[in-house]
Amino acid sequence: ALTDAAYLRPEAVFPERGPGAAEGDISTLAAVRQNAERDHIRSALERTSGRVEEAAKILGISRSTLFDKLKKLGIAAEA
Repeated sequence: ALTDAAYLRPEAVFPERGPGAAEGDISTLAAVRQNAERDHIRSALERTSGRVEEAAKILGISRSTLFDKLKKLGIAAEA
């Protein structure tokens, strides 16, 4: 889940536009995509208590692809 709040606020989806963001600041599409991917992978790992194989199934990717993404995104896999 993006938030526990009753309503989804724009800063939950676009944190670069939330409180404290400078007017006119905007992230690149690549940065937004990478942040979204990182958050989604962390959510899948949390949901599966760190079980990479199960998280990969939820995400619809192979285990090796998930390991590659964990390394690229700097996410530690639970041992």
